[in-house]
Amino acid sequence: MGLVCLSIVISVEDSIELTYYKQIILGLGIIYLILGGSRLYKHFTGKD
Repeated sequence: MGLVCLSIVISVEDSIELTYYKQIILGLGIIYLILGGSRLYKHFTGKD
């Protein structure tokens, strides 16, 4: 989900400055990437 949000921000090139909606999508993408990464880390370290 995080990669989808970040790809949307990168693909929309209407202007150089970030609009309000692009900032929201970028923030959500970063949050999803952090949460997904921490869940994957817990998943793989929990099986040891």
